[in-house]
Amino acid sequence: MPLKKKGLVGKSLDQAIRHGVAHKLELSTHHSVLPNPQNRLTLDANKRDMLGIPYPKVWYSIDEYTRKSARRTVEMYNDIFKAMGATEITYIPDANNPLMFAAQDHPMGGVLMGDDPNTSVCDRDCRSHEQRNLYLASSAVFVNTGTANPTLTVAALALRIADTVRDELKRA
Repeated sequence: MPLKKKGLVGKSLDQAIRHGVAHKLELSTHHSVLPNPQNRLTLDANKRDMLGIPYPKVWYSIDEYTRKSARRTVEMYNDIFKAMGATEITYIPDANNPLMFAAQDHPMGGVLMGDDPNTSVCDRDCRSHEQRNLYLASSAVFVNTGTANPTLTVAALALRIADTVRDELKRA
Protein backbone atom coordinates (compact mmCIF):
# COMPACT_ATOMS: atom_id res chain seq x y z
CA MET A 1 0.00 0.00 0.00
CA PRO A 2 1.39 3.45 -0.89
CA LEU A 3 2.53 5.41 2.13
CA LYS A 4 0.21 8.33 1.49
CA LYS A 5 -2.77 5.96 1.75
CA LYS A 6 -1.49 4.79 5.15
CA GLY A 7 -1.85 8.35 6.44
CA LEU A 8 1.77 8.60 7.55
CA VAL A 9 3.22 12.05 8.19
CA GLY A 10 6.27 13.58 9.82
CA LYS A 11 8.72 11.24 11.52
CA SER A 12 6.60 8.14 10.82
CA LEU A 13 6.57 8.93 7.10
CA ASP A 14 10.33 9.56 7.11
CA GLN A 15 10.99 6.23 8.84
CA ALA A 16 8.71 4.38 6.43
CA ILE A 17 10.44 5.93 3.41
CA ARG A 18 13.88 5.05 4.77
CA HIS A 19 12.79 1.48 5.51
CA GLY A 20 11.21 1.09 2.06
CA VAL A 21 14.26 2.41 0.21
CA ALA A 22 16.60 0.13 2.18
CA HIS A 23 14.42 -2.90 1.40
CA LYS A 24 13.63 -2.24 -2.26
CA LEU A 25 14.96 -4.15 -5.24
CA GLU A 26 14.22 -3.12 -8.79
CA LEU A 27 14.75 -5.47 -11.69
CA SER A 28 14.58 -4.23 -15.25
CA THR A 29 14.72 -6.12 -18.49
CA HIS A 30 14.77 -4.99 -22.09
CA HIS A 31 13.79 -7.33 -24.90
CA SER A 32 15.06 -6.97 -28.44
CA VAL A 33 12.36 -7.13 -31.08
CA LEU A 34 13.43 -9.06 -34.15
CA PRO A 35 13.63 -7.16 -37.46
CA ASN A 36 10.29 -7.22 -39.21
CA PRO A 37 9.54 -5.51 -42.53
CA GLN A 38 5.97 -4.98 -41.33
CA ASN A 39 7.33 -2.69 -38.59
CA ARG A 40 7.80 0.52 -40.48
CA LEU A 41 7.21 4.22 -40.68
CA THR A 42 5.19 5.69 -43.54
CA LEU A 43 3.43 8.96 -44.23
CA ASP A 44 -0.26 9.24 -43.44
CA ALA A 45 -2.18 9.99 -46.64
CA ASN A 46 -5.09 11.53 -44.71
CA LYS A 47 -3.57 13.47 -41.80
CA ARG A 48 -1.48 16.61 -42.35
CA ASP A 49 -0.16 19.32 -40.07
CA MET A 50 -0.94 23.02 -40.55
CA LEU A 51 1.85 23.31 -43.14
CA GLY A 52 0.40 20.44 -45.16
CA ILE A 53 3.15 17.99 -44.20
CA PRO A 54 1.84 14.45 -43.74
CA TYR A 55 1.94 13.01 -40.26
CA PRO A 56 4.00 9.89 -39.73
CA LYS A 57 2.14 6.60 -39.55
CA VAL A 58 3.76 3.95 -37.36
CA TRP A 59 3.31 0.25 -38.01
CA TYR A 60 4.71 -1.73 -35.09
CA SER A 61 4.05 -5.10 -33.53
CA ILE A 62 5.98 -7.27 -31.11
CA ASP A 63 6.81 -10.74 -32.38
CA GLU A 64 6.08 -14.01 -30.58
CA TYR A 65 9.80 -14.63 -30.02
CA THR A 66 10.01 -11.44 -27.95
CA ARG A 67 6.75 -12.21 -26.11
CA LYS A 68 8.09 -15.67 -25.22
CA SER A 69 11.23 -14.02 -23.85
CA ALA A 70 9.09 -11.69 -21.75
CA ARG A 71 7.00 -14.57 -20.37
CA ARG A 72 10.17 -16.42 -19.40
CA THR A 73 11.55 -13.28 -17.77
CA VAL A 74 8.43 -12.90 -15.61
CA GLU A 75 8.76 -16.56 -14.57
CA MET A 76 12.38 -15.98 -13.57
CA TYR A 77 11.49 -12.79 -11.71
CA ASN A 78 8.78 -14.62 -9.79
CA ASP A 79 11.30 -17.32 -8.83
CA ILE A 80 13.71 -14.64 -7.62
CA PHE A 81 11.00 -12.86 -5.62
CA LYS A 82 9.84 -16.13 -4.05
CA ALA A 83 13.40 -17.10 -3.09
CA MET A 84 13.87 -13.67 -1.49
CA GLY A 85 10.59 -13.85 0.40
CA ALA A 86 9.33 -10.69 -1.30
CA THR A 87 5.94 -9.54 -0.04
CA GLU A 88 5.15 -6.50 -2.21
CA ILE A 89 5.74 -7.06 -5.93
CA THR A 90 4.90 -4.42 -8.50
CA TYR A 91 5.22 -4.85 -12.24
CA ILE A 92 5.54 -1.68 -14.27
CA PRO A 93 3.85 -0.50 -16.41
CA ASP A 94 0.93 -2.71 -15.37
CA ALA A 95 0.74 -4.87 -12.25
CA ASN A 96 -2.22 -6.75 -13.71
CA ASN A 97 -0.37 -7.52 -16.92
CA PRO A 98 3.38 -7.94 -16.31
CA LEU A 99 3.88 -8.81 -19.98
CA MET A 100 2.76 -5.38 -21.14
CA PHE A 101 5.66 -3.69 -22.88
CA ALA A 102 6.56 -0.20 -21.75
CA ALA A 103 7.17 2.48 -24.32
CA GLN A 104 10.83 3.33 -24.58
CA ASP A 105 12.43 6.75 -24.56
CA HIS A 106 14.59 6.27 -27.63
CA PRO A 107 12.64 6.05 -30.86
CA MET A 108 14.91 4.89 -33.65
CA GLY A 109 14.66 4.04 -37.33
CA GLY A 110 12.53 5.59 -40.02
CA VAL A 111 15.38 7.10 -42.06
CA LEU A 112 17.05 3.95 -43.27
CA MET A 113 20.73 3.81 -44.10
CA GLY A 114 21.76 1.89 -47.20
CA ASP A 115 23.45 1.92 -50.59
CA ASP A 116 20.30 1.95 -52.72
CA PRO A 117 18.38 5.26 -52.90
CA ASN A 118 15.26 3.27 -53.81
CA THR A 119 15.25 1.46 -50.46
CA SER A 120 17.05 3.87 -48.13
CA VAL A 121 17.21 7.56 -47.27
CA CYS A 122 20.94 7.99 -46.64
CA ASP A 123 24.23 6.27 -47.41
CA ARG A 124 26.74 4.71 -45.00
CA ASP A 125 28.12 8.17 -44.22
CA CYS A 126 24.60 9.31 -43.21
CA ARG A 127 24.44 11.60 -46.26
CA SER A 128 20.99 12.00 -47.75
CA HIS A 129 20.64 10.38 -51.17
CA GLU A 130 18.49 13.32 -52.33
CA GLN A 131 20.30 16.26 -50.72
CA ARG A 132 24.06 15.75 -50.99
CA ASN A 133 24.82 18.45 -48.39
CA LEU A 134 22.43 17.00 -45.79
CA TYR A 135 23.75 14.59 -43.16
CA LEU A 136 21.61 12.77 -40.61
CA ALA A 137 23.44 12.36 -37.30
CA SER A 138 20.58 10.54 -35.68
CA SER A 139 19.37 7.18 -34.43
CA ALA A 140 16.77 7.51 -37.18
CA VAL A 141 19.29 5.90 -39.56
CA PHE A 142 19.38 2.64 -37.59
CA VAL A 143 17.97 -0.30 -39.53
CA ASN A 144 17.92 -2.30 -36.31
CA THR A 145 19.13 -1.67 -32.81
CA GLY A 146 19.80 -3.21 -29.46
CA THR A 147 17.84 -2.50 -26.33
CA ALA A 148 20.05 0.07 -24.64
CA ASN A 149 20.57 3.77 -25.05
CA PRO A 150 21.87 4.74 -28.51
CA THR A 151 23.87 7.80 -27.40
CA LEU A 152 27.36 6.42 -28.01
CA THR A 153 26.43 5.04 -31.41
CA VAL A 154 24.87 8.35 -32.44
CA ALA A 155 28.01 10.17 -31.21
CA ALA A 156 30.15 7.79 -33.29
CA LEU A 157 27.99 8.52 -36.35
CA ALA A 158 28.37 12.26 -35.75
CA LEU A 159 32.17 11.88 -35.59
CA ARG A 160 32.09 9.85 -38.81
CA ILE A 161 30.05 12.59 -40.49
CA ALA A 162 32.49 15.23 -39.21
CA ASP A 163 35.41 13.30 -40.71
CA THR A 164 33.57 12.98 -44.03
CA VAL A 165 32.74 16.68 -44.18
CA ARG A 166 36.31 17.64 -43.19
CA ASP A 167 37.79 15.42 -45.89
CA GLU A 168 35.44 16.82 -48.53
CA LEU A 169 36.26 20.40 -47.52
CA LYS A 170 39.98 19.65 -47.84
CA ARG A 171 39.41 18.40 -51.40
CA ALA A 172 37.30 21.42 -52.38
